[in-house]
Amino acid sequence: MERILAATFLLGGALGQAERGSAAASADGTLYFFFSPDTPGAPAAAKTAQGLASQGKIKVRPVLLVEDWKTFRKPTAESPLYKTIRELGGRGDPPGVNIGVFDEEGLRLARAWKLTKLPAFVLVAHGKAHVVYGSKLSVDELEECGR
Repeated sequence: MERILAATFLLGGALGQAERGSAAASADGTLYFFFSPDTPGAPAAAKTAQGLASQGKIKVRPVLLVEDWKTFRKPTAESPLYKTIRELGGRGDPPGVNIGVFDEEGLRLARAWKLTKLPAFVLVAHGKAHVVYGSKLSVDELEECGR
């Protein structure tokens, strides 16, 4: 019985380490896209992010940061939030996007990376994080991040 318990604990520990390792490995090549419901440049930034993701080199992870929940409740077709979500999710097959309404991890990362403006991109690749502000991000900038 002791051997079965010991084997179970060892196997459980190994699986836990494998899961942590795969989570760390999946973080490489991830482009975090930070925006808020009222960020004017967010739709253009979302289009840029999706364009880069469509090349298949990176995974886009949108992070919605909400300060005023009143603006979040009533998005119209003309609001930056509506346009941003349309840009992020309208090109997939099937169309859609997974955005957490209350994203604790995203908020923690925004604080850790000391983001000061939105929209913001943070590319995590090769064990490094590279921050770019604004709605435009080029492949050249991404290649610089790998150095």
